[in-house]
Amino acid sequence: MTDQTAAPDEQDSQDRRVLLVHDTSAEPALWRAVLGKGWALSAATSEGDLRRELGGPVLPDLVIVEVSDYAGSGQVIVEGLRSNPTTQKLPVMVVVPRDGERAELIALSDGADEVLRHPLSVLSARARAWRIVNAGPDRLPPPLLQKLPMMPDDFGLAELPPAFMVLLRVYPDGLILIAPGGRLVAWSDEFTAMWSVDPATLGAMTFGRLREVMAEQLDSERFGNGALSKEKIDDLLAGREGDVKTKSGRYLRLMPVNVGLPSVESLQVDCWRDVTEVYTKQDWRLDAFIDKLMNALPYQVYVKDRESRFVRVNKHVATRLGLSDPAQAVGLSDADFYSEPHARRTREEEIALLSFGKPLIGQIHHESMVDGRRQWNMSTKVALRDASGAVVGLFGMSNDVTIEREHRQAIRDLESFAHSVAHDLRAPTRAVEGFSQLLANAEAELSEAQRTDYLGRINQAAKRMDQIIDNILRLSRITYATLERSQVDFTALCSDVVASLRQSYPDRPFKAEIQEGMKVSADRGLLLIAMTNLLDNAVKYSAKADEPTIQVGQIQRDGETWLYVRDNGVGFHESEMGTIFDQFHRLRTKAQFSGSGIGLATVKRVIDKHNGDIIVKAVPDEGACFYFKFSPSQSPRLAAK
Repeated sequence: MTDQTAAPDEQDSQDRRVLLVHDTSAEPALWRAVLGKGWALSAATSEGDLRRELGGPVLPDLVIVEVSDYAGSGQVIVEGLRSNPTTQKLPVMVVVPRDGERAELIALSDGADEVLRHPLSVLSARARAWRIVNAGPDRLPPPLLQKLPMMPDDFGLAELPPAFMVLLRVYPDGLILIAPGGRLVAWSDEFTAMWSVDPATLGAMTFGRLREVMAEQLDSERFGNGALSKEKIDDLLAGREGDVKTKSGRYLRLMPVNVGLPSVESLQVDCWRDVTEVYTKQDWRLDAFIDKLMNALPYQVYVKDRESRFVRVNKHVATRLGLSDPAQAVGLSDADFYSEPHARRTREEEIALLSFGKPLIGQIHHESMVDGRRQWNMSTKVALRDASGAVVGLFGMSNDVTIEREHRQAIRDLESFAHSVAHDLRAPTRAVEGFSQLLANAEAELSEAQRTDYLGRINQAAKRMDQIIDNILRLSRITYATLERSQVDFTALCSDVVASLRQSYPDRPFKAEIQEGMKVSADRGLLLIAMTNLLDNAVKYSAKADEPTIQVGQIQRDGETWLYVRDNGVGFHESEMGTIFDQFHRLRTKAQFSGSGIGLATVKRVIDKHNGDIIVKAVPDEGACFYFKFSPSQSPRLAAK
């Protein structure tokens, strides 16, 4: 359905009543958008609903019939409306599939005022609805039950004109003629050849059985599946998915065709054309121009099919995906390069675009690659349509905005840094200033004990300022440090940190449980800084527990290894989880626990440096657990390339 939002002028202020008879849950919402303002829509999905809607004192102004099988239930509905004197003059609009030529003819002969085919044009559908409703009950109704000439189920080859039989034998495309009952009437030699069907068996086949035989010839590997669903097969053989590929390597296209037999207008004719050359013999000059144009643009430019697989990409996309040649991306999708959540989210957005044709403009994503890289990208995507207006894929342009986002974050960090430094340094500065003035006051009569106490306070304040400055410099060095990965014995590293903490806190006995055999690919120096801060926090915040206990281990979640540090200390409230990793954030006051408020911010910087993730779970007075993971240094797919 094309997205055209302009609305026609309303005929009057009274809403027109429209009854939608349908057999799926999608149509009501779509039709409300199609009809726009001035309509009050009700829906019927069963015979009981229909009787109730038509049995009231006020009839609808318009009936829209959109069912999957018009020749079955749809025909019964329209014939019932036209044969009932009460509803005989109701305006009726029928909607059929794109390939529903036979259903369209039947609906017109049943007395429908209008028959529309998918995909709908919003303006056209809206205008036709207004036209037939405004014509009023005195309009000239369609001829009631004046059937168009139909072909009998027992129609045979003998009833086809001789000239047509000659045409059938020499026709360059694959033709198959089907009677209304599904019996196969005639076929061309090219049809049997392209679909690898034995001509001797066709005479005894029904159209349903023929479709099963044709389905066996489809190349399911093109779609990355061992088997295709029935719905997918139906879409392919009805031409709704564009060109199809057979196991023999042919690309076939279902073409519209008119056999030109006035006496058998209801004859279904499928015409398949071999378009393999379109895929194998492209104009090299046009190819070269397109490649040159795509690569000249300073953006990532790509074309995808309806399954969100790459059809063509430029060199910038290849570089972002870690490929040496843009041709390596053809046939692959985001799922081959990005994390599963990101690939799934992108596919959902593109399904909406491919279904409704609505473009995505300036969409910003935080992309997670399967090799652990994280980047910010801004994308614009528009639908690609064929000559009939059907959406066959999408064209996209993306721009890496990672540096811009990092600059903005750096500015925010600088502002936070300036505010926090000023706030944290103010208290020790005031202490130095205040006690210095007391000592310098010649008139003050101070005892030796008081002087010693004041000097001690000045010394503590100076140490506090020195500690804050060291922490700030350490955090800055982590941000700009070069990452040097190696295989680290995580169990041994944590054991060393715990041993050091026991020496630093001789008056704080605690139990440490560290899982054996843990290893991780990381920068050992940065990892040591992160674990020192995490374990120091765990010791500090569990000091008041009856039996202070720290646990370090690893778990598997969704196929990934997560490390954790758990304590049974004071924990914290859920309201603090959003700011716990902010610079200079303090969970408790200085009177309760010492610290600069920069430890967890440092841990977060180290994890981010490894393109990892860290989350925390905590309960007040029951402890906290920090879960974190590091990305692999390289994905298996990219390593294989």
